[in-house]
Amino acid sequence: FTLIFGVRAVRKKRIPVLLYHRVLPSETKLGVSAAVFEKQIAYLKDSGYIFMDSKLLSEWFAGGLDYSQKYVLLTFDDAWADNLFFASPILEKFSARAILAVCSSLVNRDSEQRRDTSAFKIEDDRESLGKAVRGEDKSQFLSWEELLKMKNSGLWDIQSHGSTHLGSYTNLHKIRGFYPSEWHWTMDFALGEAPFPGAPRTEFRGILSSPITQLAPQLKEKLKNAKNNAEREKL
Repeated sequence: FTLIFGVRAVRKKRIPVLLYHRVLPSETKLGVSAAVFEKQIAYLKDSGYIFMDSKLLSEWFAGGLDYSQKYVLLTFDDAWADNLFFASPILEKFSARAILAVCSSLVNRDSEQRRDTSAFKIEDDRESLGKAVRGEDKSQFLSWEELLKMKNSGLWDIQSHGSTHLGSYTNLHKIRGFYPSEWHWTMDFALGEAPFPGAPRTEFRGILSSPITQLAPQLKEKLKNAKNNAEREKL
């Protein structure tokens, strides 16, 4: 699931940025396997890359670093609990450092700090996000105590990923499919109700930066009553 893209800066140099969400024993839609993650970090270490944090990145943009060196930035979104259990040991093994972008509304409010993987039961990406967004179960995400432990380890640079991932509809020009075959974890909020057969999956925009919009009640009824998806696409 790793994405690599360039960050343009002074002297037209580029830094590879590796974006992760989860690191797990086995690969998932949102998660890279621990074995693959370790191979990636080992390769970067052996190739002479310097692992950056936000401070080093700021210095790099300001022109304060040696541009003949190779730098890489590892980032993790959302603050999934498996970052502590499966990613941290690998970062420590290779003396690597990463940025953890925390979505504060997803933080697990349980005050207990899980000591090892025996206290952590891995659950499905999609179901976990849905439960966490609805406030039903946030056990797949880090607690404040666990975040503090990670910060104090020196391996993680804790940064903000905003307070919420909730989004609303922007337009219906590019329909990607219809529920239940197409689903997104913010559909409950965007629709104002549980997803119904025929609910469209399209572009969602974060409510922190855009006005909250919902489908008109009349359109919802037409979508629900349509005979098939081909009919829904014409609405």
